[in-house]
Amino acid sequence: EDMLLQDDSCSAADEAVVGGVVSVQFASKPFAKGSSRVAYHATVRYEPAADNHAEQDDGSIPQQHGPEAAVLKEIVGQGPEACLLKCQEALSCHAAATYLALIFNDLLRPHTAVTLHFVQNMLIRLDHRPDQPYMTWEEPIVAGHWEKYNNNSGMCLPCPSLSTGTDHSAVQAFSHWTHSMSGGRLMVVDCQGAYDEAS
Repeated sequence: EDMLLQDDSCSAADEAVVGGVVSVQFASKPFAKGSSRVAYHATVRYEPAADNHAEQDDGSIPQQHGPEAAVLKEIVGQGPEACLLKCQEALSCHAAATYLALIFNDLLRPHTAVTLHFVQNMLIRLDHRPDQPYMTWEEPIVAGHWEKYNNNSGMCLPCPSLSTGTDHSAVQAFSHWTHSMSGGRLMVVDCQGAYDEAS
C-alpha cells in the first residue's frame, strides 16, 4: 500500500499517551467513506516523552509500544476548529456506547451470549497537517470477518449472519436495550465489528 509517514505529537484521552510522540503511517487513500468521515488503514507507534517517566495510577511507567495496526478516521468538509468539535462529539458518543456496553455485559447479557467490546478511541493531532490536523485513532484492528450488524437507518443484519453464521443477537439486544433504558432519548446503532472466537 502507498503509505504516508507523519511523526507528530499526540493529544489523547489515554493519559499514558498524552505527552508522547505518536508516529503515524497511513494509507494515502481511504478504504471506507461515510457521510461525514473517511477511514484509513494505518500503523501507529507510541514513544513516551523523555521526561514522561512518572508512574501511572496502576504503578506502571509508560512504555514504547507498536507498531500497531489501526484505523484513523477523518472528518470531511470541515475546517480545523469544526473538525475538532466533530471528533470530540464522536469520541463522546463512543465513550457513552462503551459505558453502556459494560453495563449490558455485566448486568443484562445472557451468559451464553457473546460479550460486547468497543475498541479504544483517541483523538490525535497531526502537527504537519495544519489544514486538517485532527483524526480519531481506533485501536486495535479487530481480527476476523468484519460485518455491520445494524445502522441508523433501520438495517439489521439477518441473524445468524449469512456470510459467517455468527449469532449476533446480543448486538441487536444491546441496541434495543439502549433505546428502552433511556426512555427513547438515545439508541446505540451503527454497530460493526467481528466475532473473536478466542475471547
